[in-house]
Amino acid sequence: MNLALFILILVMLAVIAYLKLSSKDSYAGPRDSIYFGYYGDMEYQLEETKDHINVVWIAGWDRHPLSWVDCMFNRVTRASAAGKKSVVMMTNDTYVNHKLNPNALQELDELLLKLKSTDCLKDIAAIYPVDEPDYNGIPADEVAKGNAVIRSILAKYPALKNTALAVFYTGHEKYPGIEHYDWVGFDEYGAGEKALGSKYKRMVSKLRGDQRTMIIPGGCDKWRQDPRPFVDFAQANPRVVAVVPFIWIDQADPSNPDVGHGIRSNGLKEIYKEAGLTLIK
Repeated sequence: MNLALFILILVMLAVIAYLKLSSKDSYAGPRDSIYFGYYGDMEYQLEETKDHINVVWIAGWDRHPLSWVDCMFNRVTRASAAGKKSVVMMTNDTYVNHKLNPNALQELDELLLKLKSTDCLKDIAAIYPVDEPDYNGIPADEVAKGNAVIRSILAKYPALKNTALAVFYTGHEKYPGIEHYDWVGFDEYGAGEKALGSKYKRMVSKLRGDQRTMIIPGGCDKWRQDPRPFVDFAQANPRVVAVVPFIWIDQADPSNPDVGHGIRSNGLKEIYKEAGLTLIK
């Protein structure tokens, strides 16, 4: 072997070693329990899923005629009574015309003050201020401003000292304000388990060592994703804090094969139940 070839091989081995080292996840936090619960909720959902979830993502999509505050209060207390944590999903008008809306923040404060009279504040695992800020055109500075105000509200309640701020982005790899969240993820249902590959790694490369990730299998029609690769990934990666299947409920037009049946009725209920039991045991 001539010297030039030997040096080339050494350089290649060094590059490979560097790439392996640099691709390692920098997360150094605890390997605590993994949350499993379906994105969003309807009135009937807790009863149907309580045997295999440990958190309820409370959106109150069917809350009318109740106010957002009253609906959230009812469902957080119900979830707590069932031994479940909650993720409080704020109203769709947290930002109006891409700007922070003080009314939504006031509603959050009212909800927390009302819950203070119960023993349920400690069961709020996370606040979800807005869905897909990249898609909804929320600039990074508004994310920073909104999350700072939300954290100041949470700070008034000692029971919420460990409550996270969570967000899902789209799969377009634009992450405005990502550094201002505690739990982050992106949805790309059509990619299946490939969403756990290079795109996930690129997102993680933007995170601090203390930030956690969420992964979201699309189990409803039309995607019908198998949750098992997501379960395996979560168990193998300590940074993952939650598996959040989309979605349990049947959507508005069950006759439309693209948006119709949720996990509860499209034949995947049992495999998702098994996934949940695997993670929350």
